[in-house]
Amino acid sequence: MNGTVLKVICLTSALVFISNVSADTALIVKELQVRKELEFALIDLLNGIMRSEVITCITILSDTVYLGVFEGTLFKRTITVPFVMIVVEESEDLLSPNYDTLESLRQSRKDGCNVYVIILANGLQVARLLKFGDRYRILDTRAKYIMLHDIRLFHSKLHYIWKRIVNVIFLKYHKTIKGNVRAWFDLSTVPFPNPIKGIFISRRVDIWRNGKFHYGRDLFADKTADLSNEVLNVVYYDHVPSVIVIKSNESSKVGGVEIEVSK
Repeated sequence: MNGTVLKVICLTSALVFISNVSADTALIVKELQVRKELEFALIDLLNGIMRSEVITCITILSDTVYLGVFEGTLFKRTITVPFVMIVVEESEDLLSPNYDTLESLRQSRKDGCNVYVIILANGLQVARLLKFGDRYRILDTRAKYIMLHDIRLFHSKLHYIWKRIVNVIFLKYHKTIKGNVRAWFDLSTVPFPNPIKGIFISRRVDIWRNGKFHYGRDLFADKTADLSNEVLNVVYYDHVPSVIVIKSNESSKVGGVEIEVSK
């Protein structure tokens, strides 16, 4: 086994709900050809990240609608790296995840997974997951994120999330039109370091079409390298370190925050 690297795929018990996918939903996904195109786009995205970055492991969150995207082809055609795969129910409230989902997220954080692929049909589920993950530090906000573009993620109540998660790519699917133009994905990200003023408008990074990226840009370029003269607000607290002893000829005075708290 020396020198052998295995892909580890952990599936939660939520997988048993696959049979509950409605026929209508399956037909919609098939009609739009999302599964096939999305699968190939993710393969190129993940391989691109792994060629340029050190990836510890990848956490995938999906539902029964998009579960078909993560078939054997994706794992066979991506560079070898451990995967943690979590399949959630369509009705699960991710602001309060069930035990299996929560423990899988905790384990992936403990294992140091630094890429999250969140492909869920319900944007509200994603929004609630992000709120929960940020509130309880379940998600690593410094990691890289790939998720579907959904207007519900850009509500003003979620703007604070996109000041903390800045290494993110949103995938927006565009249908095939008449002629030889095939379906394509628009890849966008948060406008950081530019502030979000009122309305969230994502910034295009690249376009994926016909199995390749149009511009070939670095999708996860360091956004903190150049803050474009934006003002960075910093919160600080006055703190007298440890205990201070002031000696004089007649007496010694002890001070410091710790002393004040103990009074």
